[in-house]
Amino acid sequence: MNTTLFMSLDKHQIYLVSEGTISFFIAVPSKEFNKTNISIELRGDYESFNVNTNDLEYVKALVKDIYSKIDNYNISLVIPITENDELKDVRTNANDITYDKLNNVIGGIINKAYILLTENGITVDSKIIIINNEKYKSFISWFLDKYQDRCEYKSFLELITITNNDSISLNKIEMTDINFVIGKDEKEQKPKEDLNTLEVDPNIIIDEVDLPTNYIKRKEETQLGYVSYCLLGIMSVIISLVLLYVLL
Repeated sequence: MNTTLFMSLDKHQIYLVSEGTISFFIAVPSKEFNKTNISIELRGDYESFNVNTNDLEYVKALVKDIYSKIDNYNISLVIPITENDELKDVRTNANDITYDKLNNVIGGIINKAYILLTENGITVDSKIIIINNEKYKSFISWFLDKYQDRCEYKSFLELITITNNDSISLNKIEMTDINFVIGKDEKEQKPKEDLNTLEVDPNIIIDEVDLPTNYIKRKEETQLGYVSYCLLGIMSVIISLVLLYVLL
């Protein structure tokens, strides 16, 4: 196995590992990451990574662009390169024979990647992650069915999200179903509500009450009766005064 340090990033060393007609790039995390996983990306443009058939500076630029995206995460991204077209055959002539050939290639790559990582003092997660790629969808399904609990199928975004959630920088303690974030004030003050922006629940608005018509009529009749009694009183007084005048 020929292992060459291809380039150095801030938190990863990128190696090119070659043996016969099979080679691959792998990111080995720095010692600040004490654990990692082997994540394999089967690329349709794998031929572009072949340093024997492409300009070296071109390959370096391509590798740096890809691996810089995972530099802050404890990911050991593996990009296989095959010169016997095993990666091409499973797309153009998908069958058990071509699947088995690529399966043997990937098995050898996983073993070599595991040796390289452990030699650098990195603990390797037991599950291998296969990054999704529609061009290899049929083979990936076959591969996952074959190894089941030993492999996982994730998108590149899911892979980064998972490793980011596991980062110690989050200072998170997990207990059963409750997550606590250290340093967060549990007694958060509820913000004062602006009275001008309060929304009133229409269900609690009291409707205007319509008085019954018979109640209004009784009130009107009472008022008319009161006026009648006043008029009768006034007329009685006038008549009494007239009688007194006549008698006198």
